[in-house]
Amino acid sequence: MENRKWYKNYLINGCRQVGDRVRMIEMPTLYTGAALFAVGVFMLLGFSDLAAGAAIAVSPFAIKINKEGLEGDNLKFVELLEKRISGINDADIKTLLAEDMKLAVREATKMLDNLKEVDVAKLKELLGEDEKGVRSILLKQGEAMAKMQTNIEKAEEHLSVREMVKDWQTRNKESIAKILSGERNVNLTPFETRALNSPMTPANTLTNPITLDAAAVIRQGAPVMDVRRIQPTFWDYITKGSTNLETYPWVNKKISPPSGAAAFIGPGIAKPGISFEFEVQKSNAKKVAVSTKVAQELLDDLDGMTSYITGELEYQLKRAVNIAIMTGTLSATSPAGVRTYSQQFTTSGLGVNNPNNWDSARAVLAQIRLAFIDGPVVMFMNPIDMANMEMDKATTSGAYTSINAKSLPGATIVEDNNIPVGFIQAIALDALKTLIYKGFAVKFGWENDDFTKNLLTAIGEMRFHSFYSSNDAAAFVYDDFADIKSQIANP
Repeated sequence: MENRKWYKNYLINGCRQVGDRVRMIEMPTLYTGAALFAVGVFMLLGFSDLAAGAAIAVSPFAIKINKEGLEGDNLKFVELLEKRISGINDADIKTLLAEDMKLAVREATKMLDNLKEVDVAKLKELLGEDEKGVRSILLKQGEAMAKMQTNIEKAEEHLSVREMVKDWQTRNKESIAKILSGERNVNLTPFETRALNSPMTPANTLTNPITLDAAAVIRQGAPVMDVRRIQPTFWDYITKGSTNLETYPWVNKKISPPSGAAAFIGPGIAKPGISFEFEVQKSNAKKVAVSTKVAQELLDDLDGMTSYITGELEYQLKRAVNIAIMTGTLSATSPAGVRTYSQQFTTSGLGVNNPNNWDSARAVLAQIRLAFIDGPVVMFMNPIDMANMEMDKATTSGAYTSINAKSLPGATIVEDNNIPVGFIQAIALDALKTLIYKGFAVKFGWENDDFTKNLLTAIGEMRFHSFYSSNDAAAFVYDDFADIKSQIANP
């Protein structure tokens, strides 16, 4: 690329110094037109007359210019030109041909238009009438270049530049051989080519695209779209507290029969007695953890990588916690899931015609209240069941029967993909105790030989309590809609 820019500019300016014929002209477009014409012909075809009649011979390995008769600045120019031309490759030549020929034709045409506006007699006196005069030479050049431009536009589309050069060399094989042997005044047909990539389209212009990796795109400020996946809805919704106790105890008050009861009595009668007892229960904090390994370079080179890692660790950890507190089996390391100690719907005395999902949710709420559980109640349903509940219509009129399905007295319905289709999970929020012992934290560090490998291990962990009092067992209901509807439907 550097050579291409240099020889184009140097040849344009240098041609003003080489030969009286070029130096006589005062019009800048003539310099450019003559120079570009010379560039296009001798660079692609391998020979031409340069400026003051200097002959060029081309071999497969180098370009030599006949410097006979040149001296001073003219000689220095040609020697330097010869040296720089030798560094130009075949690709540069082909690229410049189409560019230079088009520019040369435009400038030659402009020159000829300007000639019509001046005194012809003065031009004849200045330029000369013979075939060797500058006027005659430039006119021939302009005609030749105009013809070449026409042929460029009409060239067959299936021929590449390389194929057209080969075809021209074959047709002019004898003439080329004579020129290379030193013979002058050899007739040589002009080389005619066509413009490449016309019209220019993204397919033929934007070649060899650079594929950007994700890090480069993020550095440019592009947003990062997270994965659409099931969320820890249950964990995010329930009420949480905190404690500094690894073992958290509480006391349940128990009344076991016969415990006695108050009674109306007469004078002098012993007062009836009652009794109750206390039972201690406890919860041990459960630990949940997750980790990943990452190269130090990735943390250094990509802004925000630490937050991406932290976010993913947090999601994975909360997802595991969500599953455990919903369906987990109680063990030394895992808490009991709500579903494992929830009651089924068993309340009798309710009756409705053609019960639907909304009726089922209302019946579950009634069972919780009948067990003396007060406070807010949350009912988790799959989005499918939620939609069916809201879309329910009367069979005759087609009117919606559950316009206010989300509005239950003292209860809230939450869509949750963690609940299977056809089931409902109801809990009284105050009855489920969730206490954070050690909050979620992420740590980065080395392990084993990670230091020598420049690898870091990121660990996310949390310790928490999840429990309920046996006195609040009725605060949790889990059942399927079909079972509930069968129990509340009128005969």
